[in-house]
Amino acid sequence: MVMSDKISDFLKYISATSEQNEVGHTNYQCVCQIGGNLKQAEDARLITEICVKLTIYTKTSLDGEPIDFNQVGSFQRGKKVVVLIHGWASTGHDQYVRIARTFAHKMDMNAIVVSWHRLAYNCYFLAASATNCIGKYIAKVLVGVVYMTGTNPDDIHLIGHSLGGHVAGCCGLEFYKLYRKKLGRITGLDPAKPYFTLLTFLKSLVNTDAKFVEVLHSCTDSVLGTDKLLGDVDIFVNGGSCYNQPHCRGKGILGEPACAHSIAISMVEYVLDIGPFNMKKCSVRDDPSRICTGSDSKWLIDVKVASGEYFLQFDWNVDLRLE
Repeated sequence: MVMSDKISDFLKYISATSEQNEVGHTNYQCVCQIGGNLKQAEDARLITEICVKLTIYTKTSLDGEPIDFNQVGSFQRGKKVVVLIHGWASTGHDQYVRIARTFAHKMDMNAIVVSWHRLAYNCYFLAASATNCIGKYIAKVLVGVVYMTGTNPDDIHLIGHSLGGHVAGCCGLEFYKLYRKKLGRITGLDPAKPYFTLLTFLKSLVNTDAKFVEVLHSCTDSVLGTDKLLGDVDIFVNGGSCYNQPHCRGKGILGEPACAHSIAISMVEYVLDIGPFNMKKCSVRDDPSRICTGSDSKWLIDVKVASGEYFLQFDWNVDLRLE
């Protein structure tokens, strides 16, 4: 079997085993257009507004309320904001809602879940092609939030998994273009690899998209996650290999990468519920296996660490809630 066949089979596997829940989805109903004339741009804007939904969770409204250009729901003024963005063939429900409610209840934050599943359930290329306009849409909503509530952009934190990591990057760049200030923080959870190193019209997450950008790498040696250094901080989970994640072992040649690619989402939930992960800073003397020997540090979702590369290690005794 040639490599292209392996990739094709793997993408089919991911599509077949991806998250399904009460939201459901309609394949190919939503397509976010790229470029084109003014009419096409307007069509893309309208399609995005229909197909991308934002829901806010707060300490006083844990059931969630819609949020958009014109309404901010139960938004709590003076509180920090976290925005959760899912990836390809996924939805903004179940684990994301659970994490949002934890942010809202435990950390007293405004937690926003972005659901773009009607675009995310397209073929991978179309879903990847939509990341730019989705990011722009979220940025416009956040600019509206800032104007309506007086929120400081420094207090806005985007967390995106896979394609959602690149959506977060697009959002950060667009927010700066619109408001002339950068968002405070972006966390990329194993940002997607396919096409983002080849196609110039796809904007990858980079360290200039917010004041502070951190990236967790958990599946760098397959077609899923990138091994490129994208952030101010790049953290390699158990070395970053898809086949070195203890909770994913035994799931097979296709199942292990799929599990490893998603494990960073569960790490966010673990940090919120239980506590930090230990990690070590890497130095130029450390070998490519990421077994780093630098100073000890801890990864927490709301604490910044010194820039550079880090090696974060945990074993199967860590109680991760894998979806």
